[in-house]
Amino acid sequence: MAAEPVHGTTGGVVAARGTGLRCRSWRAEALLRMLENVREVGERPQDLVVYAAATVFTEIAERGRQLPAIVTDQTAAHEARYGYVPEGMDLAQWRARRETEPDEVARQARAGMARQAVAMLRPADHGAVVSENSNNLRVQAASVLDASQAKAVLTIPGFMESYPWTDVKHEEQG
Repeated sequence: MAAEPVHGTTGGVVAARGTGLRCRSWRAEALLRMLENVREVGERPQDLVVYAAATVFTEIAERGRQLPAIVTDQTAAHEARYGYVPEGMDLAQWRARRETEPDEVARQARAGMARQAVAMLRPADHGAVVSENSNNLRVQAASVLDASQAKAVLTIPGFMESYPWTDVKHEEQG
């Protein structure tokens, strides 16, 4: 039986509890519950930052959940084989397979990067500040996407490009 969030007396969502799985994996379920918990305890979900969000953003978008207002990425996407654990692989599998099946691991990692970058566009479409950490995620993703999707993910700015530097005041060192 799937675990469903309930609506609290204040109108907010209460994180699902129990052993029911609503997502494709427990890893995604945990992230979804984390987001629901933020809403449950009254924190500002629009200020939540979620990293490496391929699976969870896809799940949230499919369910029409409130999306965060800030989204970034902290993966080592510059190196597909060693820097990005493909969806569906645990760390032990990844460590073993990147040596025995390096091309397949890199292919699966790029597919995950593509899914993540496309998923990051959803919050951006709703006004969120979205950036990658200038780690090559968008370039790796674009390399396996069709032309239209590649063009879209290449619009995701790097963190340094999206940081509001004009608001930063530098103090003189004495």
